[in-house]
Amino acid sequence: MIEGTFSHSQIADALSSYGIEANAIDLMARSTTFAEVYRVRSNGGDWVARVRSPEARPEDVRFAAFWGQIIAAEVPVPVPVAPLETVPCINHRVVDVAPYIEHHAGDDDVGPDAWVQVGRWVGQMHRLGLPLAADAPRDLDYGNHPHPKLFRRYLDQARASMPDAHRAILQRVDRLVDKITT
Repeated sequence: MIEGTFSHSQIADALSSYGIEANAIDLMARSTTFAEVYRVRSNGGDWVARVRSPEARPEDVRFAAFWGQIIAAEVPVPVPVAPLETVPCINHRVVDVAPYIEHHAGDDDVGPDAWVQVGRWVGQMHRLGLPLAADAPRDLDYGNHPHPKLFRRYLDQARASMPDAHRAILQRVDRLVDKITT
């Protein structure tokens, strides 16, 4: 079993800022973008808690929750949870929470770093397409890695509302998605 850098009590304290009481906390992954990703089991369901890299800001977490609600009205994507008050931090790293998506080995072969890269492209796409550029997150806050069909549905929704001037970014996203899913 992999040990996390952060203690379970630190993670549990951060989760309380989201109104979540954890029954179990397990380290899922480490990556270069997110410091550590934990699966959290609670009476209210399963969650993903991410202790973000030092560059992440509380505004990223708030914007992701706000943006997720808007997108979820059109496309069934997992929506990051908004904190009850302030965004919690552990050692100056923000912690965000999203619903856990069950991932089976046969669903896809896309690794965490690949989805993070796709998230960056989509984040850039949204910053160009929305008037909230100053508050846009640096990457897409899914919490963990969506099945390719779900992600492609999201891209189709984005494509439908993308201004013609930004089609080149969407083409780059499509090429990257094709590269990492084939």
